[in-house]
Amino acid sequence: MRFLIISAAVAAIAIPASAQAQVHAAPHNSSEHDMAGVSSKLAEKLGDPATQKALAQSVRVMGEILLDMPLAPLADAAARMAGEDGADVDPDATLRNLAGPDAADMPQQIEEKLPQMMGAASAMAGSLETMLPVLRQMAAQVQNAMADAARAGD
Repeated sequence: MRFLIISAAVAAIAIPASAQAQVHAAPHNSSEHDMAGVSSKLAEKLGDPATQKALAQSVRVMGEILLDMPLAPLADAAARMAGEDGADVDPDATLRNLAGPDAADMPQQIEEKLPQMMGAASAMAGSLETMLPVLRQMAAQVQNAMADAARAGD
């Protein structure tokens, strides 16, 4: 379970910058065509094996760095924010120590599984193009139902 939580956190932090840039560069016009184009580009980028490999390697390195991060300064800052004098934490403690013996394998496991996760995300982003008209129709139905309910309550 701990592996899944840490994996999800690291993967969430490491969304490809190019995919983010494509989404943020899209006009804030909500036309179906524009949204479909963005989701199509995102799906393509997430499904690209070269992008998957590069991101997986980067996440592995980031995971190693996070595991070796000293915890005492963070714990001390958190204690001070809570109005306490400071945390009583071993100055040599790291996230790796706290996570336990299986932590050593986590970055490698994340690197191995991230391309699959990105492939699944690519498929979901690609299906958005198909789902968009249905989602818009559902949103209109909800809006109409809420308006009808508000009128009935008057």
